[in-house]
Amino acid sequence: MSWTLWLVTLLACVLAPLSVLALARALPRVSVPALVGEGLTMALLAVLLMQDAPLFALLLVFAAGAVGTGLALYRYLNR
Repeated sequence: MSWTLWLVTLLACVLAPLSVLALARALPRVSVPALVGEGLTMALLAVLLMQDAPLFALLLVFAAGAVGTGLALYRYLNR
């Protein structure tokens, strides 16, 4: 896997949980920066898919998003 794909994977892994946490912090309102972060995460995933990135790179991004979702639910439910 090339360095470019590693950097895209790393950026998506950082952006996925942060945008989910930003969305959860603004609930019940809508956070525009969080929606932009979610859109960028999806765009980075599309780049990884179109460049035939290995499956483990995609799984890393999905796992990071799942961790962010878990943290967001934990923080939201314990308010």
